[in-house]
Amino acid sequence: MLLLPKPPYQDVWKKVAFITLGLPGCSKSTWAAKNCPGLERLERDEIRVVLAHEAGEEFCWASWDFSREAEVTRRWQQRLDDLIRQGVGLVCSDTNLNALYRRQLAEKLLAAGYSLRYVFFDVPEE
Repeated sequence: MLLLPKPPYQDVWKKVAFITLGLPGCSKSTWAAKNCPGLERLERDEIRVVLAHEAGEEFCWASWDFSREAEVTRRWQQRLDDLIRQGVGLVCSDTNLNALYRRQLAEKLLAAGYSLRYVFFDVPEE
């Protein structure tokens, strides 16, 4: 279990990025909300919810229009760039399973002076 120091978190975790890795639905977002209060969260699912609400809809995977993923990616990248410019601590609690994508994210954060912390979510044995 990762224990974070007491508030103010941004002072302690400035230019630190937590990157989660795990299958969809394995509680990455829940972990981030519980264990990283005060750090900026960056999640593709949150952007999908915003896009759905902007269209007057509720987000639901069953009715999600996957042609909107390019806009999700654009907004995600813009938010990442904004957070890097601010130099704040952040949590990227997406699946991050693609090694190439993960390496590009890490390189961008490292080039901006961030230190990285990876949090792995295992699939339970059944």
